[in-house]
Amino acid sequence: MHARGDVWQARPRETARRTARTSGRRSPRPPPPLVGKAYGRLSERLRVHDRQIRTLHRTWLFEGAVRHRPAMKRRTLLVLVTCLLVGALLNVGVAWITGCFVQYKDAVGSSTAMTDDPVRIDPYTGDRVGPPGVSALLYRGLGAEYIVVTVVEWTRVDDPVVRPPMSRLWPRWGPLSRRTPRDVFENPPRNQRLGYAARGWPMRSMWCELEQGTHGPLRGGIPMGQSHTPNTFIVTQHILPLFPAWPGFTLNTLFYAGLLWLIVAAPGAARRRWRTRRGRCAACGYPIGPGAICSECGTPTPRSRITAD
Repeated sequence: MHARGDVWQARPRETARRTARTSGRRSPRPPPPLVGKAYGRLSERLRVHDRQIRTLHRTWLFEGAVRHRPAMKRRTLLVLVTCLLVGALLNVGVAWITGCFVQYKDAVGSSTAMTDDPVRIDPYTGDRVGPPGVSALLYRGLGAEYIVVTVVEWTRVDDPVVRPPMSRLWPRWGPLSRRTPRDVFENPPRNQRLGYAARGWPMRSMWCELEQGTHGPLRGGIPMGQSHTPNTFIVTQHILPLFPAWPGFTLNTLFYAGLLWLIVAAPGAARRRWRTRRGRCAACGYPIGPGAICSECGTPTPRSRITAD
């Protein structure tokens, strides 16, 4: 301290020290001129380097997303093919399960005349009978059908039972799907009878043939025994059909593959939708910034699908 006249005044350095001591901190000292210039140049270089690093990081993320996009497509294609193969196996398995355990519940018959011969009287029964034609008897169960087509010498005329038309009983699977009753009548099979059994759900997808109807040898199937439906005269021959029935085999395979796809893909789709609605990356769940790709994993994130929190 020094005195000017009668007033004592503190020196500037002592005043700064006293102020720093009373405030609890020390006053910063300015760096020397050369050190300040070097520090400024270093800070600028660091900022430029940081911008370059950020640019390279974004470029690497975008290139990685573009590079991994074919891999994602291959993975999706692999899952789709796997679902189709498993769907085909499930289709065959369901057809064989119905062939082993399902019984026929009812039978529906119908006949149609194929000539214009007049109605005549049967000498044995006295009933009126129609001209020759084709009759069909269809046995039905859950996921099981068996049809017997016979070329008959006469058809019913005065039938008290209302029977469905032949077009409703004619199968849409197996060899009969490519033939008509007229074709069967003009080219009759051996023993004048055809028998075809089909299995599958929801559509008939596998079939086999009984060459002479009910009691003939089995072709295109493996016999698994017989069973009798209670309170009826229907006998079910359990079989494992081996021939695919189109288009039922294709439709059933697509049906089961679609169910598998829903089971496999539905949880992931719900999770991605939940993340997207909350403004997060659909792939990794990281919060999305203003860019077009995720800053964490590089997945493209269209702004049109992003909903802010």
